[in-house]
Amino acid sequence: NCRKVVEEIRANGGIAHEAIADVRSDSDIQRMRVGLGEVAGGVNIIINCAGILRTTPFLEISADEWRLMLDTHVKGTFLVCKNFVPVMVKLGGGIIINTSSDFAIIGSPGRAHYCAAKRAIHALTKSLALELAPYGIRAVSLGPGPTDTPLLREGLSESDYQTKLVKYARWVPLGRVGKPEYVADLAAWLALGGGKYINGQLLHVN
Repeated sequence: NCRKVVEEIRANGGIAHEAIADVRSDSDIQRMRVGLGEVAGGVNIIINCAGILRTTPFLEISADEWRLMLDTHVKGTFLVCKNFVPVMVKLGGGIIINTSSDFAIIGSPGRAHYCAAKRAIHALTKSLALELAPYGIRAVSLGPGPTDTPLLREGLSESDYQTKLVKYARWVPLGRVGKPEYVADLAAWLALGGGKYINGQLLHVN
């Protein structure tokens, strides 16, 4: 998927580079930072959107599954910020966009670990917004509602997937599940200079 996006950007006249990393690995992120620094010269926009989803009743969540959820979402976001914020400081500012969820606010049966991780991401975002503002760096978290991504389809047959879409659409006043583009539009607007007075907020896309 990463290579496909890079090729699409280049085909449309843009400049793009790929760097594959496990966000839970500090050494991987360091290697990515060095590699991107060599080809791009620096980074002033960070969008943290790596994530996993598991649906497990609370009484059945193992310590390992809990750790995997928190490590992927929270530790991953922390490590990317830890490694790239110093670069942003040197460049004189930028924006961090972290992917949270509407579940961070409303909760969800069977997803206690996911909800906890997404709430933690927003708390981290608010702290980053306060601490990094003097450096001209803003931090915002996005809270998508039900969105038709591969995570929504994971492990489902086509009929179960369609049933899930119908169920989720009933939750939404507009009567439809969101598309990734809806979230990307907001992220792009922020990254390209929109919302200059928005900082530390959880912006819901639902």
